[in-house]
Amino acid sequence: MELFSDVYERIKRKNKILFVSESLCIAPLCARISALPRRAVVMFAFECAKKPAEELKAHVGESDALQTIDLCRAWAEGKVKMPLARRAILNLHARAKSMDEADGARYRAIAQAYSAVHVKEHACGLMYYELTAIVRENKNFEEKVLMRIEEYSAVLDRWASCDLSDYSWAKFLQNR
Repeated sequence: MELFSDVYERIKRKNKILFVSESLCIAPLCARISALPRRAVVMFAFECAKKPAEELKAHVGESDALQTIDLCRAWAEGKVKMPLARRAILNLHARAKSMDEADGARYRAIAQAYSAVHVKEHACGLMYYELTAIVRENKNFEEKVLMRIEEYSAVLDRWASCDLSDYSWAKFLQNR
C-alpha cells in the first residue's frame, strides 16, 4: 500500500522508528498539531497516551506510565515544576531500553505525549512510537494503524473544538 511505502522502507532498513512527520499516513495530523494551540495538543496527547499506557500495564504489569500522567497534568496546571516532570518522563525513556521493541516503543510514545506540555510537536512523537509498536506486533499492520490514526483524528477534532479556558493551566500555557 503506497500510504505505507516509507514505513516498509524503514522496516527494510531496520530503523527503530518507523514513522516520521512526513509519513504519508500521519503527515496531515502532524500539520494539524503544529497549527493548533498547545493546550489543545496537550489534552490530545494526554488522552491518546492512555491506550499505550494501559497496554503496558496489561503486558508488563507496570503502572509507571499511568502514574506519570498525574505528575505531567500537575505540571500543565502549574502545580509542579518542569524538572520533576522531566525526570519522570526520562525515567519512561530509560524503562523503554529494557523492553522488547513494541513495549519499548509504547514507553517512548507515552513519554513523548507527556512532553507535549513543553513542546507541542512532541505529540507527533506519540504517534511515531505507538504506531511503530503496532507494526512491530502485527505482520499485517495496515488496518490497525489506519484505525488508530482515525482515533487520533477524532480525539484531535474534539480537543481542537473545545473551550479550554475553564481548565487550570500553568502560566506558560495560559495563552497557548
